[in-house]
Amino acid sequence: MIPFAFLLLLSLWSLIHLTHRFYAPSFKSRSLLPTSLTSRKRNLTTVTLKGVYLRVESTALNYAHDILAQWLSRNRAVHFRTILRSTFDLGIMISLLGMAVALALLAWTFVQLARRLVVGSVPQSTDVYLRVKRVYESNYVPPLHTTRATTDLPVQLLIPGVTLPLSQLPLLISALFFSQTIHEAGHALSAALDHVPLQCLGASLTLLVPAAFVAFPTQALASLSPHVRARIAASGPLLSALLYLILILPLERPFLLVGYSSVTASGLIVASVTLDSPLASHLTPGTLLTALDDFPLANAKEGAWSDYLTASQSSFSKEPAWCVDTNWFLSEGDSAEVP
Repeated sequence: MIPFAFLLLLSLWSLIHLTHRFYAPSFKSRSLLPTSLTSRKRNLTTVTLKGVYLRVESTALNYAHDILAQWLSRNRAVHFRTILRSTFDLGIMISLLGMAVALALLAWTFVQLARRLVVGSVPQSTDVYLRVKRVYESNYVPPLHTTRATTDLPVQLLIPGVTLPLSQLPLLISALFFSQTIHEAGHALSAALDHVPLQCLGASLTLLVPAAFVAFPTQALASLSPHVRARIAASGPLLSALLYLILILPLERPFLLVGYSSVTASGLIVASVTLDSPLASHLTPGTLLTALDDFPLANAKEGAWSDYLTASQSSFSKEPAWCVDTNWFLSEGDSAEVP
């Protein structure tokens, strides 16, 4: 899987370089001058490609941003303008609070990692039983209802192929770019409230990490009051927080879902159970399944559940076996012999 991903990445950047070599934008100048509110529509695109870094800047939406600023300055939009300014002013407080919480989480994570380095890992037990066995008990113990392994680290890195499946990389990249686009749109909208012209907008790609950005003239920003500059800066995080709430509120128990962790190394999570299924009374959504009979589900491929249950015969379930006392079997260890 990893060699295939590397080959795919190499092919992607080779295609980008070939496209850039044979197709050059009409305008190569990087002198992107500020536009005024009365300027005509001008399109200027700049493409920068260095190694595995791609950057595209454009002034295609400058004129539309000027039209938006003119509309917001009209008397008929006074109520809408007041609501937007009050909302973005609230975003200043939300951004300051979010920054404090983020710094606290990073400090907590640093303390936990430092403690691990000082104390060291807990020694594992050497009592390893290599026997594969079945133990049949008369009493039934339902599976535990858990959704993720407990951890003392509040900040979990999302690393494709390490902390989450490599197959989720396209989804992660798409979500990252989409959220950044909404973030930058907040800056542009807040700037239009105070007649700050848009200098350019664009996107960049560094290896596989996308980014979006908007730029404003330095002189226009310097002439604003500190309160207005803070409002423009905080409008992006505010829209990011609103996007998070919009996406998480439809979920069940949304405020308990504060992060993400992969349980692939432990087993499979039950996403849903058909109401007329015999398993409906035994399995609930969120249950962690670690094995089916003697078939482990740790690092199982997609479809392992249905493949195992729909197989014509199972080498595990059809294999004859002895039922012995658990304590006796464990006490005998490798020397256990069953007649």
